[in-house]
Amino acid sequence: MANRARSFWNRLMGNVTPIEGAVALASAGVSAAVVGVSTARRVGWIRGLVMGVVAFDLCGGLVSFQLGSTREEYAHHSDRRRLVFVLVHLQPFVLPLVGQGTWGRAGVRYAAAVGGTLALERVGMRPEHRRPVANGSALALAVADLMAASPDQRWLGPVYLLKLVGGHGGIPRVSSHQQRL
Repeated sequence: MANRARSFWNRLMGNVTPIEGAVALASAGVSAAVVGVSTARRVGWIRGLVMGVVAFDLCGGLVSFQLGSTREEYAHHSDRRRLVFVLVHLQPFVLPLVGQGTWGRAGVRYAAAVGGTLALERVGMRPEHRRPVANGSALALAVADLMAASPDQRWLGPVYLLKLVGGHGGIPRVSSHQQRL
């Protein structure tokens, strides 16, 4: 069981150091607690628990994609696997399910994340330019999201977009030629 957990952790995070793993987990945990408690005080503990889990994933992922080990792990993923990673991040649709957002806003956030990441995958640029372009794009999308968002769960859009477009989308691909070397 411990080997399976370690294998899952390495596939998710890459070969992070204990300090890097602790920072990612602490960031995720603190974010989950703050969002969960805040939401629970406003609309009940079940919704607070759901939003805490969402915060754990998004905030932990946002921090993780700044770690060299995690970035290295995801750089070797195929185009298809990289796109599937973004497509399965359906967190914006959790908000309307728990009465904390609208389906329209969820759709816009999702489309921005998928479209922004897909654009980064398809636009040719030098690897050293990808991270600043991705973060700049994510920041612009996050600011636009903040301007349009309702007061409930305003944190989700910016964190979601910064994680997926800025973090995941900002990882240069390692070509199959480079992988063989």
